[in-house]
Amino acid sequence: MNAYTGRWVAQIKNSDTIVGHGTTGPEALRQGRNNRPKAKLDVSYVPDQSGEPLALSPILQDLKKALSRVDQPVYLVGGAVRDAMLGRISHDLDFVVPQDGVKVAFQIGDFLRAPAFPLDEERGVGRVVLKKWGIYLDIACFRSNGLEGDLIDRDFTLNAIALPALATHTAELIDPLGGGDDLANNRLRMAHPDAFISDPVRILRGVRMMLKYDLMPEPGTAEAMQSAILQLKTVSPERVRDELLNILNIDGADGIQTLHDYGLLEYILPKIVDLVGIQQTEPHFEPVFSHTISVLRWLQKLLNREILHEWISPILEKLTPYFDRPVTGNRHGWDLILLAALYHDVGKASTQSSETNADGSVRYRFFEHDKVGAKITNEQLRYFKFSVEAIQHTSAVVDGHMRPLLLSAEPKITVRAKHRFWKKYGAAGIDICLLSVADHLATYNGQGPEDKWQKFQATIDDMLNHWFTIEDPAVKKEPLVDGRFLIDGLQIKGGPEIGRLLALIEEAAVAGEISTAAEALELAKQSLSDQASST
Repeated sequence: MNAYTGRWVAQIKNSDTIVGHGTTGPEALRQGRNNRPKAKLDVSYVPDQSGEPLALSPILQDLKKALSRVDQPVYLVGGAVRDAMLGRISHDLDFVVPQDGVKVAFQIGDFLRAPAFPLDEERGVGRVVLKKWGIYLDIACFRSNGLEGDLIDRDFTLNAIALPALATHTAELIDPLGGGDDLANNRLRMAHPDAFISDPVRILRGVRMMLKYDLMPEPGTAEAMQSAILQLKTVSPERVRDELLNILNIDGADGIQTLHDYGLLEYILPKIVDLVGIQQTEPHFEPVFSHTISVLRWLQKLLNREILHEWISPILEKLTPYFDRPVTGNRHGWDLILLAALYHDVGKASTQSSETNADGSVRYRFFEHDKVGAKITNEQLRYFKFSVEAIQHTSAVVDGHMRPLLLSAEPKITVRAKHRFWKKYGAAGIDICLLSVADHLATYNGQGPEDKWQKFQATIDDMLNHWFTIEDPAVKKEPLVDGRFLIDGLQIKGGPEIGRLLALIEEAAVAGEISTAAEALELAKQSLSDQASST
């Protein structure tokens, strides 16, 4: 082993001669300058390359020069270390330093000419924004005495492992709690007895870890999670929201079921718990809560292109940018369709009614559960402090999730009907169409009767094709006329009537009934005349 392994060294430029060393780059440089004051020196870190190589982000090597300027040890912690041990490269880079993480963040940001700012001044956390790669570097102070104290104070042992920032192999892992062994044995273990009491949101984080890494909590950890459940009421809605979305994005179906199995769901999603025990009749083969989980599972398969490959893949290929789109509140389109799937039948708990058939069987009905569900969704997302954009979009999807099914029951879908659908729901209609596919598959536990499936599939194709070719703002034609044209041409005042006429003209134009401004004006005149004669 190299005598300087795990240390910074100062070398004479273009030479192997080491003239200084230390625990940081500046320390090595100071010693080197004392020893060779006139020499040009290079500073570098000497990694211990024994053990197994770790899967680390190449960005770390790009940070070499910046880290060489930091006059205190810098350690990589958290998810990037955990994933590196599993052979997964993570660009989620969190670092800890002995003191003043904000100052270190600004120092690194200045060197890289990248924006930096205090993320949490009270706790000494700074952030560097690397726009080139689209990632953040978070630098925090030790949260307890020394590095080991910092690690022990974390949530789970698999997150309590550190690595010198420029280390590359397992030999340099710092693992005081045996998190690596827990990870290798698919075991979730709390880092200390008060892990959940000190921060109850860690209970939800534990569920996320279980799903993401296929872990089982060891008995003491499972018991501690259960004991701290009531403390979840003290956690801010925003933090619960963020963990919930993480769970939905990993595996929504298993995530919701796991939350229910551990008794957590009633504390974070009481309206979803209300669905437990709500029965429904054919063609549904499951009660509402189980059906909701099945919809999440089928939707995930659809979005991952695991099923119906030849049919759904070309559609999803067109829609990938749509679901990747940023949504106000640091969200993405994927989040909203998953939330809509979770809440799509939430209105059924309060709208269930029943009637007894002649043969004695019971038929359950849920009149206007979509409208009631949209209202509940709006209320729930407001509670979780989602943005107005996210609330309105998701509520609209819940409101409209039955529309494709109803349209597929029609002998023929008119152009006007398609236009009205997209006029009402806009881009949210895309989510409605895909959610309705998952809903259908969950209802029948597969495609169901061939005739219904073929008709339903054709409906979705038709609706989405209409969007892509006519309604999508990227391809939509300019309106034939505007409000001023109608006011001048009809010699009437502005007001709600102008809006009604513009909508009438737009619908007729989409249906191919008119194609010029003159025809639009004649249609408006006729509509006014018809309205006058009917009053």
